[in-house]
Amino acid sequence: MNDKCFIQDMQNLKRIGTVDMVEGLYRLKMLPLKEYAPSSITAFVSATFVPAVSTSVSSFSCNKIAIDLWHFRLGHPPSSERMLLLKQCYPLLTTDKQFVCHTCHHSKQKKQSFPSSISHSSCVFALIHADIWGPCSVTSLNGYKYFLTIVDDHSRFVWIFLMHSKAETQTHLKKFVAMVERQFDTKVKMIRSDNGSEFILRQFYDETEIIH
Repeated sequence: MNDKCFIQDMQNLKRIGTVDMVEGLYRLKMLPLKEYAPSSITAFVSATFVPAVSTSVSSFSCNKIAIDLWHFRLGHPPSSERMLLLKQCYPLLTTDKQFVCHTCHHSKQKKQSFPSSISHSSCVFALIHADIWGPCSVTSLNGYKYFLTIVDDHSRFVWIFLMHSKAETQTHLKKFVAMVERQFDTKVKMIRSDNGSEFILRQFYDETEIIH
C-alpha cells in the first residue's frame, strides 16, 4: 500500500505494528502488548522509530536511545535546543548539551574569505590572467559552450572570447598577444593561469619570451 506499511518481528514474523502516512509523515501505531513478546517491541522501539503517542511506549521497560543516533536521524539539527523541544513530546529521547557532532563541525564550517587584492602590475599587459569557464548546460544560439576570460592585472580590463570547445583556447590566446602588440604598441610579459593543459604553449612562450 502506498500510504501504509506493516512491521514484522524478524524472529517469529509476527506483526509488531503498522505505520500510516499522516500529512506526509509516517506515524507508528503499536499493537496491544499481548500480541507480541516484550523483547521484540523493546528492540524495535529502541532501534527504529519514535512513536507518535509517547504513552504507548511508556509502559514498556526500554533503553534510552542515544542522543547522537537521533541527531543523525533528524538531519543534524543545528542546536541542542531543538532536541530539548522534541523531548517534551517524546520522553524516550535523551538530551545532552555537551554532545558534539564531529560531522557537523567539519561539514558546516566556513572558510575565511580571501582578502581583496591590492596588488597591481606596474603597467598594462605586464601581467594578464587567463581562465576558461564551461561547459554551459545550455548551448548558445551559435553553438558556444565555453568562454575564455582574460584580465589585465594593471587596468582590470576584461576580454571575453566565446568558444565551441577548449581546443580554441590556444588560438585565441595567440591572437590576443598579437593584438596587444599591434593595437597598444606594447607586449605581454607574463600570463597567469590555473596550469590547465590548454595554456601549455611551451614553444610559443619560448619564441615570445612570455613567462607563464
